[in-house]
Amino acid sequence: MEQLFSRLDSVLTNSEKYVLEKEDKIEELRKKQSMPLKPEEKLWLNKMLYDEYFVYNADSAMVYVNNNIEIANALGRKDKEQEWILHKVFLLAAQGLLNEAEKELLNVDITSLSKENMYQYYDTKIYLYSHLVQFIGNRLELTNSYYNLEKEFKHEAKKYITPDHPSYYSFCASLHREYPRSAEGDSIKLK
Repeated sequence: MEQLFSRLDSVLTNSEKYVLEKEDKIEELRKKQSMPLKPEEKLWLNKMLYDEYFVYNADSAMVYVNNNIEIANALGRKDKEQEWILHKVFLLAAQGLLNEAEKELLNVDITSLSKENMYQYYDTKIYLYSHLVQFIGNRLELTNSYYNLEKEFKHEAKKYITPDHPSYYSFCASLHREYPRSAEGDSIKLK
């Protein structure tokens, strides 16, 4: 614990430095936007900007998500378009825009997803429904329904994740998640 507190203190002490480094990297990437780029290069540049903005400024990250959806559509790259729609759903859910995220998820055509994007699809659904369950209050029947959906999505996601995926071990650990108990103290039964 002492090491963790020490690391946290270091991060807090250097937070201003980290912000400046992030802003410098973003500025460097934004300068590249003014260069003549092929659409595929714009996709990659937008991805790098999205990655930088994702935890820093969600509104800016959304600009690059929408831009990549448009570029992928113009290129006829259905696979890339679907991948970026999934990023959009995730970003909307992270911002608490759960209804918008759920509606956007309906635009995903799973028949055009790669194996890796199939994992992302189910992982995004897990993320969305785990957030939805937090906002429904004490309605046990609906809570159970969302937990059952989350469990089904994990079962499906397991088919597509491989040990070389960066989230493999955390995903496997989540498979053993214990679900909360009802107000009466009974275990919530999952189908």
